[in-house]
Amino acid sequence: MDISVPNKGFHMIRSVVVLLISAIFVPQVQAQDAAVTTSMDDEKSKRVEGFLDAYIAGNFDPAQEIFEKDVTFFWADLSKPMGIEDWNEAVKAHHAGFADIAMPSRVVVTSDYEEYGSWTYVWTRWSGTNRATGETFSLPLHLMYQWEGDRIAREFAYFDAERFRTTLEATLAQINKPTDACPWDWAHGTWRVASDDFPNAIVHWTKPTEHDVLHGHWIDEDGVYSRELIGWEPDKGQIFARAFGDDGSRGNVTVTSFDGPNKMGGSFEARSPDGTMLSGSFEIVNMDNKKMVATFTTGDGTEMLRTFTPLAQDDPDYAKFQSAMRAAVMKTSGL
Repeated sequence: MDISVPNKGFHMIRSVVVLLISAIFVPQVQAQDAAVTTSMDDEKSKRVEGFLDAYIAGNFDPAQEIFEKDVTFFWADLSKPMGIEDWNEAVKAHHAGFADIAMPSRVVVTSDYEEYGSWTYVWTRWSGTNRATGETFSLPLHLMYQWEGDRIAREFAYFDAERFRTTLEATLAQINKPTDACPWDWAHGTWRVASDDFPNAIVHWTKPTEHDVLHGHWIDEDGVYSRELIGWEPDKGQIFARAFGDDGSRGNVTVTSFDGPNKMGGSFEARSPDGTMLSGSFEIVNMDNKKMVATFTTGDGTEMLRTFTPLAQDDPDYAKFQSAMRAAVMKTSGL
C-alpha cells in the first residue's frame, strides 16, 4: 500500500479552503484537477467530525469503529510512528493535563484521488485549560487521515510537538507531584460488591508487605475469577490497578487525583469477554471502612456504580468464597 502523502492535492485543497465561503468550492477543486473530487458533506468527513467531538468529550470508544486495528499514527515526526495503544495513552494524558479541550472553527474535507485514494483533512486550533495553572493553551493543528475502505489506516498530525510535549509534561508534573507516601488509606479484607451495572461479586484484598502494593482476588456471581494487582507509583504520583479474569475479561484503573485519604479519582478502561470496550472517568469514596462507593462514568455520561461493604467471617458466603478463592488460585497458578 502506497503511504505517500498527496502533496499536490494537499496544497491545492489548503488554498481552496481559504475560500470556503465561495459557492464554487467543489467545482473550483475539480477544475484544477479532474482526478480528485472533494466534499465537506460526505460520510467520511462526518465520521471524522464525530470522532473529534468524542475525543474532545474524553470518549475514546469511537476509535474502535473508525480506525483499523493496525492503524499507524504519525504525530509531527514521521520517524516515530505510534500504534493504537500508544495513541490511547497519549489522548488520556491530554485530558489529564488539560480541561475544556476544544477544536473551534475547524474545517473538515475529504478528497478522493485516483492515484492516492481517499483522504480526510482537518484544519483547526487545538486549545485547552491548563489544569495546573488555569491558563489557556492553544496551537494550530492540521490532521490528515488516510482511508482504506471504511476505516482509517493512518493519521498524520502536524503541530508544534515540542511546545505541546514540554507544556504537557510540566503540567502533569505539577499535578502529580510525587511523594514517598501513598495518600490513599488502603482497604483490606473481604468485601461484598453489589451493582446493577456489573455482576455482583466478592473481593478479597491483602497487603502482603509494608510496601504500597495490594493483591486482589475477585469471584463474581457467575463464577468468574479475576486476579488484581494494585500499586502506588511514587515517581508518577498515581495508583495503578489491573485485573484479568479467567473468562478473558480485563480492566485497569489509573488514579491521579486524591481528595484526602478516603476519596480518589482517575480513569478506567475495561474489556468484556466478547471484546466490548468501555472507558471513562472513575471515582471511589471510602466511608470509614464501613462502605465504599465506586462510580464509573463513560464518555457519553453514563454512570455505573459499585457498592462495597465488609463481609463478616460469620457470614455463610465468607467460607464459600474462601474455599472458591483457594481453588481458583491453585488452578490459575498451575499448581
